[in-house]
Amino acid sequence: MAILFGVLIWTAQAKTFNSLLAARCLSGFASSAGESLVPEIVSDVFFLHERAAMMSIYVLLTSGGSAVGPLIASFVVGLAPETWRDFTWVCAGLAGFNLLAMYFFYPESNFRRPQVYEVAVTNEEKVKSSTHLETATEKGEAPLGVQHVDHVQISWPRVWTSLIRTDSTMTTVRAFIRPLLTLAYPSVLWAVILYGTSLASQVILIFAFPSLLLAPPYLFAPSSVGLMQIAAIIGFLIACFGGGYISDYITARRIVRAGAWIGSAGCVVVAFTCAYKLYWIGIAFGFGMLSFATVYSPNIAITYVVESHSAVASDCLVAINFFKNIVAFVFLYVAVD
Repeated sequence: MAILFGVLIWTAQAKTFNSLLAARCLSGFASSAGESLVPEIVSDVFFLHERAAMMSIYVLLTSGGSAVGPLIASFVVGLAPETWRDFTWVCAGLAGFNLLAMYFFYPESNFRRPQVYEVAVTNEEKVKSSTHLETATEKGEAPLGVQHVDHVQISWPRVWTSLIRTDSTMTTVRAFIRPLLTLAYPSVLWAVILYGTSLASQVILIFAFPSLLLAPPYLFAPSSVGLMQIAAIIGFLIACFGGGYISDYITARRIVRAGAWIGSAGCVVVAFTCAYKLYWIGIAFGFGMLSFATVYSPNIAITYVVESHSAVASDCLVAINFFKNIVAFVFLYVAVD
């Protein structure tokens, strides 16, 4: 986050195209760390039946940023004197706020709870332990090790002052190789393709809207182009509920099937509306359908991967986030080119 804060300041002050391009490449490198951080937190903190809802909120916020960002940028570019540079300064300020928030609210601990090893006990000790357990249950007390885990007493000042803490069980080479090995799981490959294609369609339309809507026959103002993202926000909100809380109670097979065809239908609606220069409401409606699928199906795919491979969930999520961005880049590069 510190690198992102510095790179955004560099971007706002870039004077040449090469300087701007280098800054944007580094900003992509720095900002990608947060994409795999939150799913790992969800995997560690929440129970199995709660992860779909939490992952839905995560996907909603990451996808919603692609809609709220252009919406705000359209007004900043249209009203601010420095156009896109002013918006970059806003992003730099938010990155600085996130840096402080991560320092105070999410300190890095790398804590590993020591394992409790089994100790051989005699029959007499077993009887005493059973009697003690029954007595504690009758009193309404939770026996130690069954429903209670002792808290580790570490002061907050000690946590805040420890900026870097290494994990001796992990090497750099191993950290790079482990996510790649998860691609052997079919569910991980499925999530990569599903998430990448959904994200690619979303980003392609965001890039295409200015050239499409500013020109005849639509003749939108820059701020009106940004208002097109309201359709995406509506789709995201509906998908957050459908792909999160509902998927905690009913089967993922039915949900993924519905989310898949809604996104495909949205692409068809946008394609026909743009090709034949039809009324702009068709573009907005199709974009909302596509945005719905961008949150709906990938969220369930990621939740399925986390639940199926809980032992290597963090490595699977790193691989998904890395390769889905590659898939989205390939689609975007070909479409723009």
